[in-house]
Amino acid sequence: MKIISLDEYKNYLVTKCRYECDNNEVKRQKRMSLLNSKYNNEYLDSIIEGTYNLVNKIIKISENRYYEFIEIPLECEPEIVYIDLNLTGGWWSDIVVSDSDNNFYSIGLLKKIFGPLFGIEPCKVEFTDQWDEEDDFSILSQIPSYSLYIQYQKEIIENLKNEKVLRITKK
Repeated sequence: MKIISLDEYKNYLVTKCRYECDNNEVKRQKRMSLLNSKYNNEYLDSIIEGTYNLVNKIIKISENRYYEFIEIPLECEPEIVYIDLNLTGGWWSDIVVSDSDNNFYSIGLLKKIFGPLFGIEPCKVEFTDQWDEEDDFSILSQIPSYSLYIQYQKEIIENLKNEKVLRITKK
């Protein structure tokens, strides 16, 4: 497992096909052209960097415990972006979640890294009770919180730790 390059990520986005009719060179070239016009390289690089930084965080969190389930809180309502390259049936090439610190996480890359048993819930809303002291009526309000929920195999985490490939360096 190595860190994916920008060109590899672009290739992943244009070749992720759901139907056979999308799986020919003409369609891939059209998707690559659309990708290059809709999404700039800096944005795509930030998705790769944020995703691998999240992988590092997951490895660090899982270091002393193996619950096979991790919750990564997002500080505010995340923006969810569907990278849409006109695949048949309205499918998207990737889902990108951003948090309040402007970190971007590729759901597709995370699934590629953690394998088929990786699961993620990008926008789980939980309500917490919070007392609003400024309210004259002292009404109990509900504040939504958002989290990434990650289920993984502990063997995958051990393999990633042993490979030591998750060091991020900016060019």
